Amino acid sequence: SGSGLQLRFHLGKSLGPVRLDDLEIGLSGSAAAPQRLDVTAGVSVSAHIGPVFARIDRIGLRASLAKTQPPQPANLHFAHLDLGFLAPRAVGITVDAKAVKGGGFVFYDPAKQQYGGVLELEISGLVSVKAIGLIATRMPGGAKGYSMVLIITAENFRWQLPMGFAITGLGGLMAIHRTCSEEALREGLRTKTLDLILFPKDPVANAPNIFSALERVFPAQRGSYILGPMLRITWGVPTIITMDLALLIEWGVRDRFIVLGRISAILPNTDNDLLRLRMDVLGIVDFDQGTVAIDAVLVDSKLLDKFVLTGAMALRMRWTSPRSFALAVGGMHRSFTPPAGFPTLERLALNLTTGSNPRLACEAYFALTANTVQFGAAAHLYAEG
Repeated sequence: SGSGLQLRFHLGKSLGPVRLDDLEIGLSGSAAAPQRLDVTAGVSVSAHIGPVFARIDRIGLRASLAKTQPPQPANLHFAHLDLGFLAPRAVGITVDAKAVKGGGFVFYDPAKQQYGGVLELEISGLVSVKAIGLIATRMPGGAKGYSMVLIITAENFRWQLPMGFAITGLGGLMAIHRTCSEEALREGLRTKTLDLILFPKDPVANAPNIFSALERVFPAQRGSYILGPMLRITWGVPTIITMDLALLIEWGVRDRFIVLGRISAILPNTDNDLLRLRMDVLGIVDFDQGTVAIDAVLVDSKLLDKFVLTGAMALRMRWTSPRSFALAVGGMHRSFTPPAGFPTLERLALNLTTGSNPRLACEAYFALTANTVQFGAAAHLYAEG
């Protein structure tokens, strides 16, 4: 449908504190408008002023030259020239001062018509502030409108609570014209998608993965809104248990209460982790459907740093007619037919060997339904020679 040419030239010229890095020239045409030529010229600029370093990627001018016929306007007599500002593709900044360290960037994706940005600052070594934002300027299918999702957190401080608990992280999540995808979250429990949403580490370096996760988990939907706090709660000195939680309310198209959780325990301490447990949790209370759904998966859990612990749990409850209830940790009895829509769960299992021959594993399950109590355990030994 079109053709184009992109030329990039390295400049490497300095004008005081400002450095001209690259010059990019683009020429493009379209089969739909063969008598039109689009030209862009942008320069990448960086500057180092004291403790601040900034870079602007491709800022400049754009021009469109089109041959016209009366009565169409033609400011060059034979053609019409349209000049405009070429918005930068990305803007980045870093700060390395005694009181403030960190940085971030803002980018624009013209293909998706969306803006994104990440900021991470450490203030006086007392608190670390992170901000992640994604704004789309069109709705799915190309419809007019906008949608956005924003995460702001503060970490690396300590607010002591009773009984050994402490708050070491605070934040919030806000989404406008976006909903929450249960399917994307459930699929992401095993792939640690919550790591990219709940107090993400090094957001500047992991920005592509974070933006991709936000688009999957919080897709655009007109008239839907999400808002809620985020908390990091720890217990013990040194820390033994860490809980990262997001308590979200969605309203508009659907009325739901959503809990995202990442709970980890290291015993007896981080330097001697004889037992490492981590569970990623998704809980949804759907007020429209009258249902409660909770899913949890063990992730990166080990005994003695060698033997892998695996398993999953699920709860499904409906308080409207027809009422139902089912809870399973590690699945259900093989001869029992689970309720419709109940997920297939992996047994709670401990692999007591690290190789494939021999193999020794222990597994167990526990389940409750409206009229049954189910539990069981087994050990499996395999060896060949």
